[in-house]
Amino acid sequence: MSLNTRYLTMPRKRRWLRTDEYADAADSLRKAAETARLVEGEIAEWKWLLIAVHSATQGMFVLALSFGNGLLTLKSSHADDWLKAYQSGSPWPQKLGLDYFLELYAKSKKHVLSRASSQPQFVITSEHDKAIKNLNDLRNGFIHFGAQGWSIELAGIPTICLRCLDVAEYLGWQSDVVRWRSVAQSKRARRALNALRGRLRSLEREYQR
Repeated sequence: MSLNTRYLTMPRKRRWLRTDEYADAADSLRKAAETARLVEGEIAEWKWLLIAVHSATQGMFVLALSFGNGLLTLKSSHADDWLKAYQSGSPWPQKLGLDYFLELYAKSKKHVLSRASSQPQFVITSEHDKAIKNLNDLRNGFIHFGAQGWSIELAGIPTICLRCLDVAEYLGWQSDVVRWRSVAQSKRARRALNALRGRLRSLEREYQR
C-alpha cells in the first residue's frame, strides 16, 4: 500500500463533540468513577472527583425534572418568560438558564422524591440535605478558587459523596420519571455509579481508621 493510499484510508478526525443531558449525566458518572481510583495516588484528584460527582448529581436532577416541557429545570424567571412567550406568541426568550444546584434539588424533592408512586418512596433525611449543600459548597470553592489557602479534611468527603449518590440513584433508576435513551446507556451509567459507590465506601473505611 502506498503512502497516499494509507493516508486516504485513515479515519478522519472527529471535529464535533455531541452530547445531551443523558450522555452528560452518564459521562459525569463515568468520569467520577475513573477519578475515584486516582485519589490515593494523587490527593489533588479530589478536586476533580468532587466536581464530577456534583456534575453527575446535577445531571440526575435535570433528567428527573425534564418530563413534560422541561420548565422545572429553568430558573423561575426564565421559565416565566418562556410561558409568557408561549401564551402570547411573542418571540422566544434569548436566555433560558439552568436553575441553581440547590434549587434543582429543592424541585426534585418537591416534584419527584416525595411524590407517591408505585416504587418505594425515597426517604429524605437531614444527612442528604447536608450532603447536597456540602457538595455544592466544595464544588463552588474549587470552581471559583481565588488567591487563598484552603485545607479540607478528607475523612467526611466520601460520605458526602455517597449520600448525594443515594439521591442520584433514586432519581435515575427508581423514581419512574427518567426514560434513558437506551437500555445500554442506562446500564453503563449505573455500572459507573456502582463502581463509584464501591470505591467511595472503601475510601470511607480507610479514612475512618
